[in-house]
Amino acid sequence: MRIIYVILACLLLGACQTSAVENDQVIAVLNEEEIRASDILTLYQVEKPYIEMYLKEEILIQEAHKLGITISEDEIEEAKQMLFPGATISEQLEFLSEESLEFYQTQANQLGLNLKSIMKPGPIPTIEEIYTHKNT
Repeated sequence: MRIIYVILACLLLGACQTSAVENDQVIAVLNEEEIRASDILTLYQVEKPYIEMYLKEEILIQEAHKLGITISEDEIEEAKQMLFPGATISEQLEFLSEESLEFYQTQANQLGLNLKSIMKPGPIPTIEEIYTHKNT
């Protein structure tokens, strides 16, 4: 009978543990490049489906670089206008749910950015600029 209590206690303790991930923890290696939790946290929550989505995007980016494929700022602007014709960033954010806004605010905070300052009219930083800002 005592063994049942020990097993039950172990199961309960194991269920209570959180799956928190440290920002500097390596969660994957892609083409010899370590992917850390902090890399994914800038875009997604650190959960298996989001990690897989991030890795797929990274693979596409690496393959595009290998093939010499680049996207111009004009092409990026054109794609944004197709999604939200004529809308500023702050107007685009109005279409987001409260949960999405909270997520973006959290991501901006982790990057040391202010979401309201990002919403101001002006050029939108590229992913490379965000990573450069984050790592300085």
